[in-house]
Amino acid sequence: MSFTIIPATTDHAAVINSMTHELAEFEKLPKGPELSENELREAIAEKNLFGFVALIEEQVVGFVMCYYGFSTWQGKFIFMEDLYVRLAHRKGGIGKALWKEVAKVAFEQNLRRIQWTVLDWNTNAINFYKSIGATDMHDRDGWLDFRLFRPAIAKFVGGNSDNGV
Repeated sequence: MSFTIIPATTDHAAVINSMTHELAEFEKLPKGPELSENELREAIAEKNLFGFVALIEEQVVGFVMCYYGFSTWQGKFIFMEDLYVRLAHRKGGIGKALWKEVAKVAFEQNLRRIQWTVLDWNTNAINFYKSIGATDMHDRDGWLDFRLFRPAIAKFVGGNSDNGV
């Protein structure tokens, strides 16, 4: 299977948004993404988000989306938000090629790490990540991933979650 990897642009926002919903279904997350196609397009345009798409005969069959974070311990890093390849195109090296493009960006920018999360039942992904040298930070150091979502943020600061705080 011959494919091409190119940088994601605002022109890819619609298909990436659609595939993000496919990813949510795969991940058994029925609520799905809250981000609209326009919000995604804006994030790409403003360079808050970057990534790559995999093309087969001009059709997007996979994508990876990332953003930069900053650690007071290690400086600027890449957070890989989503990596997804459509089912019919898996096991052909597309996911690895997308991931390698992200690694090239990190290497070229002399970044100390790439960070991401993975569901504990997704053994195919876990095994792939371990095969490329990734470290499970929970196993190594006991790190857990916490999030404070909008309703909890509003409650914590005493504001209204619907229209700002």
